[in-house]
Amino acid sequence: GVAAAAAKGLAPLLYKPSKLGSVEPTGWLRNQLVIQANSLSGHLDHFWADVNESVWIGGKFDHSGAGHERGPYWLNGVVPLSAQLNASGDATSGKLASDLNDQVNKWIYYILDHQTSEGWLGPDDGFGGKGNDYWTGWNVAAALLQYADAHSGEEIGTRCAKAVLDYITLVHTRMLKTPTATWTQNRWQDWAYIIHWQ
Repeated sequence: GVAAAAAKGLAPLLYKPSKLGSVEPTGWLRNQLVIQANSLSGHLDHFWADVNESVWIGGKFDHSGAGHERGPYWLNGVVPLSAQLNASGDATSGKLASDLNDQVNKWIYYILDHQTSEGWLGPDDGFGGKGNDYWTGWNVAAALLQYADAHSGEEIGTRCAKAVLDYITLVHTRMLKTPTATWTQNRWQDWAYIIHWQ
């Protein structure tokens, strides 16, 4: 089934997505986003070592799951949160107890500045196991693509998109030699949507 579907290629998107941050949240949604930013989402980077001392940003923590996954999950959620709060003006209005933009930028720039020349994103230490070390990068790739979308037309947006393309190319090459296994194999949908998104 997968081979037959792959031979047909990806179907075109039915709808054109809106640029992240181009729609200003209001009312109940805006209030919920502020609550989220002023709760755990906006504060994990202040106290949880798996985020603020993650191996993804040069630290010694986040040895969890299939391979250094907690920081990437957090980043994949906080990037769109900060973009939406930038759109509403709340990120810079003093309503937030924490600077989300600073937290996001720290992660994004560190990851980009430490991407290998081959294109690998993040730790490349085999922690997830043979064939299972691809998928945590997929959360980071999704975060980078969201950041690129929110910053389209800017140099940093272009840099994020290129980083993901380089990563996709390298992962494809590696997968030809070391196929997906265990958790990565179960999360192949993440890979498909990252490629489609790119």
